[in-house]
Amino acid sequence: MRFLIFFSIFTAILGLAHYYVGRRMIVGTGSTPKTKRIIWALAVLSFLLCVLALVTRLFLIGHPIAGVFAWVGNTALGLFSIVGILTVGRDLILLVMKLLRRVVGLAQRLSKAPTGSSFERKPDPERRSVLIAGSNL
Repeated sequence: MRFLIFFSIFTAILGLAHYYVGRRMIVGTGSTPKTKRIIWALAVLSFLLCVLALVTRLFLIGHPIAGVFAWVGNTALGLFSIVGILTVGRDLILLVMKLLRRVVGLAQRLSKAPTGSSFERKPDPERRSVLIAGSNL
């Protein structure tokens, strides 16, 4: 019973992670429908290989094919981990860039002074000399 709960949670998390990475890869590439199908096929194949590695390693103990499936599945899981980390990193960088663009845009809108304000006046050398003398520089 505990294994069934673990296996259900493991496959659900792994499936959602594969869906997220596959979806972000498709959106990020702007690819053709054929390429989209290939990316989804690779994501599904990677998911199935990862699950197959767990199942064969547990249920085919001692069988020679279990080691092969485990090796292939764990390799797929490792490659997926690398692609997943890079995808999440890319999304975080894009999120930070989007937030910075909004902050910079807001700062530019707020910094635009109304006409006739002190920002549009030319510097006064006499005022500067008074400020310098007053600050003992």
